[in-house]
Amino acid sequence: MSQSNKDLYQSINKVIYLLKAAGKFSCAKQLEDALSISTVPSEILGETRIVLEKLACTDFVNNLKVRQEINAILNYINNIL
Repeated sequence: MSQSNKDLYQSINKVIYLLKAAGKFSCAKQLEDALSISTVPSEILGETRIVLEKLACTDFVNNLKVRQEINAILNYINNIL
């Protein structure tokens, strides 16, 4: 998946786009907010992980293309932290 912070950011933005396209605007907003919570990278990653873990447990994510992307991002973040 991601090999750099830029790749990670692009993957997260892809998830945001897919959530919005599915009409899940509040979920997309939570993820956008996680990206802007701090200027400290570990805090951003931690908050992003919390939001993605919550999303991964929701039923609608199982029906979206976003499931694989969320899992890949979570694996990457878990390896970093």
